[in-house]
Amino acid sequence: EEPTPEPPVLIDGFMRRGEMLVIGAPRVIGKSWLAMNIATRLAEGEGMLFDHLPVRRKARVLLCQGELDRWGSEQRWKMLTGLMGPLPEVAETFDRNVRVRTTKKRTTQTIDGVTMTDEYVDAELFPGLEAAIVEHGIDVVILDPWATYFAGNESSNDETEAALDKLRGLTLRYGVSWVIFHHIGKSTEFREPEDAG
Repeated sequence: EEPTPEPPVLIDGFMRRGEMLVIGAPRVIGKSWLAMNIATRLAEGEGMLFDHLPVRRKARVLLCQGELDRWGSEQRWKMLTGLMGPLPEVAETFDRNVRVRTTKKRTTQTIDGVTMTDEYVDAELFPGLEAAIVEHGIDVVILDPWATYFAGNESSNDETEAALDKLRGLTLRYGVSWVIFHHIGKSTEFREPEDAG
């Protein structure tokens, strides 16, 4: 009777408000260039991503840069934006205080003389990320790469799910979208290409 409103499209065929995307590729293939390109297109609120996906709305973007140094990043921004200069809708950080860290927790309780212990994985979100989202009114957060901002075991489903759940909590509170860049092994390291992810 009261349908949930459709989340607005940010980029056709790519992302809506409140969605989480993971882009996985081998190292040194251009992921950081793509991260900056996505940030640029969203900051402008127009144009085409990949030359055929229309950008539908302007967004404030937080680009968490974990591989480039400040000089390298500055050179890339100059190449991407040309004479346009700084993009006021993009905040870039090299701060490692935007991490999510997993921890193992244990609960013990005794009922009728029987002690039971339960172990589970939880995650802690460093306060810098939420503070930046609130302070700057961020719509989209780009983490490049995941390994820099995730302090946990990437091969553990439980740890990864606990970490992503914390990011999802920020989405539920603030409507933020996520683009997470993740390194995968080169296809030669696996029998089947899909195993690289």
